[in-house]
Amino acid sequence: MNQYGLIFFAFVALISWLVNLHFVKIRAWEKSPQVAMVRTSWLSTLFLAFAMTFQIAAIQADLRAHLFFWYLAYVTISLAIYFSALSNAYNNYAKMRHWATFMLISTFAVLSYLFFFHVAHLNRIPDHNIPHDFSEWLFMLTLFVYGMILGGIPILEHLKDYSKETAIPTRTRYITLIVARTASTIYFLVKIVMATLGFFVPSYSGLATLLKIHDFTLSITGLFWIGMFLPNKFLMQISAPIIFLNKWFAYGRLRNIPQFFRTFQPDHSPISVVNEPDSLWDLLIHLNFYLYRTVIHILDIKQSLEGTLLENQHLSWEAIRQDKAKYLHIALNSVEDDRDYWLLIHDYARVARQFGSN
Repeated sequence: MNQYGLIFFAFVALISWLVNLHFVKIRAWEKSPQVAMVRTSWLSTLFLAFAMTFQIAAIQADLRAHLFFWYLAYVTISLAIYFSALSNAYNNYAKMRHWATFMLISTFAVLSYLFFFHVAHLNRIPDHNIPHDFSEWLFMLTLFVYGMILGGIPILEHLKDYSKETAIPTRTRYITLIVARTASTIYFLVKIVMATLGFFVPSYSGLATLLKIHDFTLSITGLFWIGMFLPNKFLMQISAPIIFLNKWFAYGRLRNIPQFFRTFQPDHSPISVVNEPDSLWDLLIHLNFYLYRTVIHILDIKQSLEGTLLENQHLSWEAIRQDKAKYLHIALNSVEDDRDYWLLIHDYARVARQFGSN
């Protein structure tokens, strides 16, 4: 293990133990309605802490102890990956637990067989990146394939959740989770390629480049893994510029609806007045106010169209005005108004995109 690897494992071990102490101190699983998810998150972090500790302990150990610590590190990192996958399988926990448990038991069986019958009898300290023995290669490959599959599949679930989420801090947390998992998946893939090429084609010239990718993905995994434990208040602070830009673009899109309404109903006296900012600076300072007034205006337009179409007042209009009114009415009615304010903005901004060219 190089100096960089030692520093990384020591850092992750320290953070893991601190997170575990915090989990135990506050008994987090008793304060969350999602008890299973919190408990599996804690177990994942606990076994990760053990795995990193075993990796560090192996450095100064003699040959037999080094090999045994290597085995323990692989077993505990397998458990960490297993519980991490379960902690994020809240949409289909039973199915994930079924096949993840099968993979875990299979991995344990292969690792244990290879260690006790082959790896434990090695007469040298292993490289951990480039195997020099077939059983050593299989031993490494077993964990790497397991880690790549079980760590990578939940990414699809996270992407679905991210697309449904509208709260910026929560989306930021999903981003850290997606990046951490993606980087760890690439890390295990690189480990597979390195171990395979290093064993079967030891003269391959690209091993040094693969090692750099290996170190980079390991760093990204560690950094974004830590980001998953950042408190909500901190996420709110770092998300503030993104939240502001999100409001800015939402305001710009929402304005498409009143503009489209005026193309077929220039006389909008029954409708609330649109409050237009006096200047760019006025808009920047009072963005929340203008965003709110625009939403109110859209709700008034929706109600006005409802009454107009219900009372058949539109029948006296020319055909193009009737078509536009019906088109806007259908689009606005696709949004449920009895929702959280920010979800309402999100939904109306989505509807407003179709009126951008009108």
